[in-house]
Amino acid sequence: MEVVLDFNVAFSALHSRGVAHRLFAVNYIARQFNFLVPEFFWEKLYGHMDRLVRLTRLDRNDLDEMLSLIRSQTTVVPFEWVKERIEEAGAISPDPYDVLYVATVLATGSPLLTGDKRLISALGEQGLPVMTLSEAVELLFGGEEP
Repeated sequence: MEVVLDFNVAFSALHSRGVAHRLFAVNYIARQFNFLVPEFFWEKLYGHMDRLVRLTRLDRNDLDEMLSLIRSQTTVVPFEWVKERIEEAGAISPDPYDVLYVATVLATGSPLLTGDKRLISALGEQGLPVMTLSEAVELLFGGEEP
């Protein structure tokens, strides 16, 4: 199943060993989800490496390993595919940082995996597909968190 991955879900998986981290670890084997990410996604994430090293208390090699695990589950959606949806996405998104994610949802029809309540509400009001982390866990783990 293709799902647009919100930056904050990936950041959370790296920052803590919670549900988001386990979602990526299990999905690495199960391959239930193919996470779609906007073109800039990995540049932005790698741009936060020093902060991630401090927050996670992982050494650089362990952090790189986790990033590789997540990256292997993603497909980059080229800007060319979403550029015609940017204006519409800007009118929907409550935060300018989320416009490319909303444009990716509009272009692909895939749900956005996010925990951002404002974004969930904005997409829901427009009838756009959205998936919470709890819903992803339910799909992947059959309703029970490991």
